[in-house]
Amino acid sequence: MVDFDQFRQTFFEECDDCLGALETQLMEFQAGNATQEGVEEAFRAIHSIKGGAGAFGFQRIIAFSHEFEALLDQLREGRLDLGEEVTAAALRGFDVLTDLIAGERDGVEPDENFELNAMEELKRFLAPASSAGDSKQPELPEPAAALSAESSEPETEAGPRRYRILFRPSETMLQRGNEPILLIRELKRLGELKVDVDASALPSLDAIEPTTSYLGWSLELISEASRADVAEIFEFVEGDCDLDIFDAGGTQPAAAKPAADAAAQPETTAAPAETITAQPIKPTSSDAEKARDNSAYSSIRVDLERIDRMVNMVGEIVIAQAAILQQVDDPLNESHPELVENLQQFLRHTQNLQDSVMAIRAQPVKSIFDRMPRLVRELAQQTGKKVRLITSGEDTEIDKTVIERLTDPLTHMIRNAVDHGVETPEHRKAMGKPEEGTLRLVASQRGSHIVIELHDDGKGLNREGIRRKAIERGLITPDAQLSEQEIDNLIFKPGFSTVESVSSISGRGVGMDVVNENIRKLGGRVVIRSAEGEGSTITLILPLTLAVMDGMVVRIGPTSFIIPLTSIIESLALKGNDTTFLPEMGEVLRFRERYLKIYDLHSLFGFESLQDNVLELLMVIETDDGQLVGLRVDEIVGQQQVVVKNLEENVVDTQCIAGGSIMGDGQVALILDISGLRDLEDARRSEGDDPGGGGSRTVATRENKAA
Repeated sequence: MVDFDQFRQTFFEECDDCLGALETQLMEFQAGNATQEGVEEAFRAIHSIKGGAGAFGFQRIIAFSHEFEALLDQLREGRLDLGEEVTAAALRGFDVLTDLIAGERDGVEPDENFELNAMEELKRFLAPASSAGDSKQPELPEPAAALSAESSEPETEAGPRRYRILFRPSETMLQRGNEPILLIRELKRLGELKVDVDASALPSLDAIEPTTSYLGWSLELISEASRADVAEIFEFVEGDCDLDIFDAGGTQPAAAKPAADAAAQPETTAAPAETITAQPIKPTSSDAEKARDNSAYSSIRVDLERIDRMVNMVGEIVIAQAAILQQVDDPLNESHPELVENLQQFLRHTQNLQDSVMAIRAQPVKSIFDRMPRLVRELAQQTGKKVRLITSGEDTEIDKTVIERLTDPLTHMIRNAVDHGVETPEHRKAMGKPEEGTLRLVASQRGSHIVIELHDDGKGLNREGIRRKAIERGLITPDAQLSEQEIDNLIFKPGFSTVESVSSISGRGVGMDVVNENIRKLGGRVVIRSAEGEGSTITLILPLTLAVMDGMVVRIGPTSFIIPLTSIIESLALKGNDTTFLPEMGEVLRFRERYLKIYDLHSLFGFESLQDNVLELLMVIETDDGQLVGLRVDEIVGQQQVVVKNLEENVVDTQCIAGGSIMGDGQVALILDISGLRDLEDARRSEGDDPGGGGSRTVATRENKAA
């Protein structure tokens, strides 16, 4: 039984690729960087969408993409100038087409007249191209018409023309999702069609392969359509078939012979002189077909579930690798040097395998960046501002799981930048700035992290206004002494907003806190920098993958914990009298010209210290908001790559735990969430709990809770 759902899913995946290519070119048009190759690529993208939609009967997509295609066709033939109005109409058409496709994919039917305004706008630019007084470049004469003018025959009057079409798909055409019957149906829409099939290559029934094409066709079409219109139907399969299109001239029918006979005896075909002298519109070279065959399967689509299973298996290999490393000691190395050498080689191959598997899950951030220009356009229209988005680093790759969770944070960041950051054109002009504001969205890889930056050239953060609002909402006390960085970080507090009135864009206090929370869940952090009058930059620092991480294993009491390596600034050995106590902060350490707050994990987790308090170890950690804190630990075991396991299904409270991992000795080590630890102790201090009194454990498994 044919799985049509699978074909539908493939169609929508290909639509995503085509829409991405189309929007890229439209943005180039808007930036004034239009090229003939770009117009051709945009045309091919919309043509592919239209052809695929026809296979599934998505009539609204077909009708709309047809008008869009006609606009791009006139652009590529030079019959229409690419001005600002045309580009704006094409961008609005792109947005509508995206929504139509999303509606079919999600089973949500848009309003009946949803696309009519955009369709009429596209048609408006097509009308002048066919008017008698049009000053644009006239349509080039068809090749057959030019040959006819050179012959002794009189010029054919306007009216129906007769075309002979010899069409034979390649054997692999069906395997690429192209359906010949759909092309023939499209031809029938152009006029009167007579079809003769050539089944000479059809094998016996038991030898037929369902995915192999055996048939050829000889077609006779009487239509008022131009040769270009006829050839356009086959453009989607160019290079995947043998195709000859002849202008037979006039409207008198002529005997059509099967493709095989016509190919064998071209000189004896009964047809007017034009048919003999005319050349095929789009001859197919064997070299082009070979190139298509070589590139057709350069990439494959794989079910994500299969990749996830592979990642899990590699994770188990990493755990086994850690166990093996733990058992390799000096006596083993001395007694079995060859075995140890082979083990080390095996571990190197395992590491390469792990890197390769993780790379399979990596995807370029382009899939998210491509959604943002539309968001900026819509926000600019709603706010009455002029805003341009510039993106770079779209090819930077990151784990697919991270990409899927980045959409909301980036959306909130851009909404905040347009609504709060970029000024109105009048204000910008008065400030000596260009009327059009600029957003720059940049992605790059730095070591084991991906960095995404959003910069706006707007007014920057009003720190006095932020402080005033924070005091009004009870987030800080009036006498609180905060640095500029600490004031900036107040915008990440839940419910915080400086907007006086609620609008459809902002004012409800949900936005930047969502950014901070979502990025923290991904194991990343958010950093904000701002200069008043010059703009702001929000930086997201994210791990390359959520499956494996580099961590520092430490021991607190009898238990091992893991601290993400990227958060560690320094480790210190200190004596008990190196620290002091401040009423506002608790225990602190003087560190690099600032006071560093110390968090005692023994009291938070209810452990007894294994040290004699003569020499203590302190890990200096950078939190999500860029602040430095100190964590008191008993022992630093060492650096290790660990496989991250999610604990949310089996753990009651994970406020200060980001996950878990299985160590080489089979024991479970918990991964610390540093910001969660800080929030936990701050909450306990505000409630009057004694942070040094042990308290209750904040992490309890369901099994322990039941006990």
